[in-house]
This record gives sequence, C-alpha cells and structure tokens, in this order.
Amino acid sequence: MSSEKLSITKEMLNRFFPLNLIEEQFHDQLKQNAFISTVKAGDIITKKTSNDNTLHHYLISGAAEVRLSFDNRFQFQSDDERCQFPLEDNIEQKGTIRAIEDAKLLVLNIEIIDQLKAWSQSYDYEIVHLHNIRDINNETLIDDSSDGDWSNLFIQSPLASNLSVSDLHKLFTRLETREVKKGEEIVQQNTDGDYFYIIQSGSAEVKTDLHGAYKGRSFELGLGDYFGDEALVADSMRNASVVMSSDGTLGILDREAFSIIVKEVVVKTKNESSIEGLLADQHHYIDVRLPIEFKNEHHGKSENIPISHLRKQLEGFDYSKVYFITPEGGRRSELATYLLRQAGFEAYCMVGT
Repeated sequence: MSSEKLSITKEMLNRFFPLNLIEEQFHDQLKQNAFISTVKAGDIITKKTSNDNTLHHYLISGAAEVRLSFDNRFQFQSDDERCQFPLEDNIEQKGTIRAIEDAKLLVLNIEIIDQLKAWSQSYDYEIVHLHNIRDINNETLIDDSSDGDWSNLFIQSPLASNLSVSDLHKLFTRLETREVKKGEEIVQQNTDGDYFYIIQSGSAEVKTDLHGAYKGRSFELGLGDYFGDEALVADSMRNASVVMSSDGTLGILDREAFSIIVKEVVVKTKNESSIEGLLADQHHYIDVRLPIEFKNEHHGKSENIPISHLRKQLEGFDYSKVYFITPEGGRRSELATYLLRQAGFEAYCMVGT
C-alpha cells in the first residue's frame, strides 16, 4: 500500500458519508488530514479484530472483497452504493477487506471527521448562555459603576451549580487575570476555541454571526458572566466575536485546565450496563446527530434531537427523567450533556457497553 498526492476535490468529499455533512469552509482542514492510498490487487486494505480502529477508508476506484469468515464473503466495485460509506462499516467485530483489483482509497482519521462534523454545526451552538446575556439595545445594560463581586455572581450561574466547593476553589485558583482595554477583541469568530473566560470587571459585547441563530444581533456581558466554554467542550470553532465594551479584567482558564476542572466534572458519563439498573420509565435516550446520521444507525430507544435544536426544545424536557445522550455524536454528545446539566436536568453521556 502506498500514498500519493492525488487532488482531493469537493466532488470527492461530497461523494462520501459523513464527509458530505462537513461544511465547505472546513474542507481545507479535511484535505490537510486526508491522503490518497493506492493498493495492488490482493493487498489487504483494512482488517478489524477489535473496536479500536482509528481510520476510515473510502473506495474511490477499483474493487474490494469483504471477508467476514471463510464462508462469508462478498465483493463490490467502487460505484456500488455501499461505497458511499467507510469500508469499515462492512465489518463489525472481525473481518478483512482486500483489494481484488488495483484500487485507490481516500483515508482519514475518524477523530478528525468527528471534530469537523462538530465544527460544521458550531454555528448552531451559542458562545454564551441565554440565562445571562442581555440584548445590547435593552435598557437593563450593566451599570459600569456597580461594585458587585464577580465571584459571587458567577457562583449563582448554572455552570457553578454543577461544581462543588472544592471544584470552585480549583477554578478560582487556576484563573489567570488579564487586564483588557475597551475595543479589544477577546474572541474572534471562526477561530479555534482556546480559553474559558469570566468577566471580573467591565463589560463585553458579543457580536453574533449574520447567518447564525441570532442573525447578527449583539449582546452584553457583565460581571460574573462567562463565555468560551461550549467551544472547548465541543472542540469547535468560535461562532461569534467578543469585544470589550469597556476597560476591564478577565479571568482566563486554558483548555487543559478547563477540561480537568470543569468539563470532566460537568460531563458525567454512564455505560449501558449501569443504566440497566435504573427504573426503565426514568430513561430517555437522545441522539444529537443530524437526521441523516440518525437514520443510518442509532440506539433503538433513542429520540433524534440534533444538537442545533436541543436548546430550543429544553422547555419540553421533564425534570423527573434521566437523560442519556447516546455516544455516536462524539463531541456533540458531550456538549449536549453539558447543556442539559447546566439547565438543571440529570443527564449523562453514554460510553462503552
């Protein structure tokens, strides 16, 4: 098997699932993390002996044979509709896929695909939380003369309600203080998430994307308000810009510290076997992927609520239920768990079996 620099085109990416769910603006990142592999007839393309495969192979040209056992095997050409999907979808626990004629393959890391799918839906996430943002045209804009304690205000937030006293102490201890000036851009739209921010003094303006959920509206953040967390949880790009509307001070937590102190505490997990011990009528399974992904394969008891619709449907959720977010959504499932727990629901991200 050899690799080569064959042009990876938009048409090629749109041919394969779920690559065709990734927005065109992220195609450059997709191409940078993909390569074309050439295999000779008789060569093994991929084999599966466990669930730890990290690559997806897509058959661009040629033909392949799937061998699940000595007696159970089948062949297909690259124009077969099954080739719209990763070749790995044809083998479950064990199996081998071999080229039966010279073939070309598009190869990508599964982790990269998952990340870029999350980025593609990032415009439907919010950079701040609806409980604490104020429309910048509202008469109730924050009073810069307020001498309120930012830490007391933060402690009253939905995020802090999920953190113990010990967790809060760790968070406050690890915060780095940064002096900022009016007009300084703290977060730039369409850049990678890097830090979590809490406003310790002053105020900031959130400028939303014209094509996003808020259609370019601006919002004001004040003492104790926080932002940047959802992009870190989902490992997505920023979907809005944040600019200081006054001089002030920010408490900043880097990605690694945020993951340890906040994300690992808030995004609680459960495996399938532990769920079985709970009362069945308390269970509610949610799959937050896109409908086309859900239709292809999903947990038998799950309801499909794409992550972009989740926040809008929270009013219909039941506080007496326990919500389990199915693992297929990857980072999106983690974000959904994060959002639900901040909204006061008992929610878990499902892992393993």
